[in-house]
Amino acid sequence: MPSSLQVQVEELSALQRLLYSSNRYALLLIFRAMDAAGKDGAIGHVMSGVNPQGCQVFSFKHPSATELDHDFLWRTTLALPERGRIVCTPSHRRSGARGICGNSPSSHRHRLDRKVAELRRNQRA
Repeated sequence: MPSSLQVQVEELSALQRLLYSSNRYALLLIFRAMDAAGKDGAIGHVMSGVNPQGCQVFSFKHPSATELDHDFLWRTTLALPERGRIVCTPSHRRSGARGICGNSPSSHRHRLDRKVAELRRNQRA
């Protein structure tokens, strides 16, 4: 009997073929955590069933002074995928910085929700 991970990897592989063949949508996966939290390992496990020709991984180094003036979504716009493709990017979470959920005040979550919606609109244009 196949393991749960093996079944999910096969399902992800089938979904990637559908994503690629439709050439209508793209998928941006942001793995956000503190250093040494296992982001790279998680990306390796999750993406193990994905065809590398349809996937890219962008790794950002420590944020510059300009990047620190913006939220984490700002720098990910540099790695937006083309239609039919998947992009994964690990994102360092600064200590003391607010996340999307959990310890974030609701106003911060709403602001990020608006930014994600704006990002989607710009991608469709």
